[in-house]
Amino acid sequence: MESLLRWGIEHSGNPDGSTSNPQPPADISKLDPGVIDIILGKSESVQMKEALAIALDETADEDARVVALDDFEMV
Repeated sequence: MESLLRWGIEHSGNPDGSTSNPQPPADISKLDPGVIDIILGKSESVQMKEALAIALDETADEDARVVALDDFEMV
């Protein structure tokens, strides 16, 4: 099995037929964390904290509190 894997790696190449090594991955340290947060959304822990805060807020509407508890349960 190992020899088959080695053969596959040695004979794999680019779609154009060349066997040159691909470019190294881009440096991710230059990415803006704000943009990543917008793309990926809030983390589950943040969503849970926000939903629980609404659910425990006695001044909030009852429907909003029920929805918040449902959201908390789904996360």
